Amino acid sequence: MRFKSLAAIAVAALALTACDDTTGTLGNSLTDNMDNMIISTDTFGIVSQSVIADSVLANSSTGYLGRVKDPETGAYITGDYMVQFHALDNFSFQNDTSYVYDDSIKVKITTAKNPSGELKADSCSLQLFYDSYFGDSLQDMKCTVYEMEKPMEEGTHYYSNFDPYAEGYVKADGIKKSRVYTLADMNLTSSERSSKNYTPNIKIWLDEPYTKNGKTYNNYGGYITAMYHKNPADFHQIYRFIHNVIPGFYIKHTGGTGSMAYLFQTHLNVNYHYTVHIDTLNSKGNSQGKDTTYTYHDIATFSGTEEVLQHTNITNSKSTMEALVSDKSCTYLKTPAGLFTEITIPVDSIMKGHNYDSLNTAKIIFQRINNTSTSKYNLSVPKTLMIIPYDSLYSFFENEDIINYRTSFYATYVKKASSTSSTSNTYTFNNIAGLISSMYKNKATGDPNWNKAVIIPVSISTTTSSSNTTIISKVVHDMSLTSTKLVKGTSFDKTISPITINIIYSRFDKK
Repeated sequence: MRFKSLAAIAVAALALTACDDTTGTLGNSLTDNMDNMIISTDTFGIVSQSVIADSVLANSSTGYLGRVKDPETGAYITGDYMVQFHALDNFSFQNDTSYVYDDSIKVKITTAKNPSGELKADSCSLQLFYDSYFGDSLQDMKCTVYEMEKPMEEGTHYYSNFDPYAEGYVKADGIKKSRVYTLADMNLTSSERSSKNYTPNIKIWLDEPYTKNGKTYNNYGGYITAMYHKNPADFHQIYRFIHNVIPGFYIKHTGGTGSMAYLFQTHLNVNYHYTVHIDTLNSKGNSQGKDTTYTYHDIATFSGTEEVLQHTNITNSKSTMEALVSDKSCTYLKTPAGLFTEITIPVDSIMKGHNYDSLNTAKIIFQRINNTSTSKYNLSVPKTLMIIPYDSLYSFFENEDIINYRTSFYATYVKKASSTSSTSNTYTFNNIAGLISSMYKNKATGDPNWNKAVIIPVSISTTTSSSNTTIISKVVHDMSLTSTKLVKGTSFDKTISPITINIIYSRFDKK
């Protein structure tokens, strides 16, 4: 009866994981003939330690701006934001059309250019829209906008420690405009903030005279309209727009501690006007010869969204990170670009004496340690973790890989035990057998990290097909503010280490 029970456990494990990985010469699969199969189990200790992330590929669609302090660890986290813009397809300023018929006032409008031959830009502003934030919305913060010398380029990997100054991306004599703000935006009335048409944003005016290539414009918007008159085609293609008109802006945190805005979109707005002649028509649509002058006001908006490149530069306190890595009582996970947990798996011990067995299940549970800080501004707990081979830490994200359930797996945070989980406050990787198989095969390569893996907080995007099948479509580093401690694995000896890996083997009995 014990043998039948173990066999049932193995089959159930395979059904749950939908993955049967083998090692070495392994390759046999379970069949219905369970009486010819030998099932065995074992448990091994895991060794873990914190590692500094140093930098991560910052390709999140969300930008981060501000500076906060982790109440539990005392670590400061600073976010700066770099963004570039695009014009909508078939973009045009209103006055490039010489004939407009307005049904509302029954008039024919023909354009009359200003004496300069250009539109008049009345004002220009940047709006940084955020849908959420961390920290105190009433805290005074300060940011400074810098004009970029050149745009970010497609095909280039921009990491979170990218320094736009050192790399020559900030224009030395370009725009430098500071703004003190609160995320509660106390410059508006309460009724304005509660309006359904209001989206929280940080607004920065670019209305000072702007000089480029020896020519001075009344504001930055005046430069944009002049460039449009010079060559409208530059506004019809993203590459030409960012290289010939607006390379982008670097928005840097320059004062205050206590809040971090999560930016989902940035607008560059140009308010402008132009003069037109109005020729009143009769009922037959013919001119009545009554020509008057009319001033038309409009706004042009250029968007910085996921369609064009944007980048967050993250700065963590190096000394604090080093101190947390030295903490022997636990391991840490901190985002953005903070700390990961590295594990060493005793692959040799797991495979010893099992060269002809199938490695059916390899399960690890990571127990979270509760936060000891009582601050209302404690960082959130990471929701999703991914485990990958140590040497895939950079290539996985640069290649835009997705979780394949062979060498990469994910686990979600379980706060309380449920019908599908027997443990609380944990992350469970139900079956990483494929990862162990891959490690065992890679041992012969001489890679010093062949039996190491890294635990990384990630954000996962999914898509659902017409048949209601949901698949993972994108995996990126979690760039939000999160932090947690995990129980530390201390030994390969299962009787000593608080973290263990549970293995189920199977093989056919040749007898």
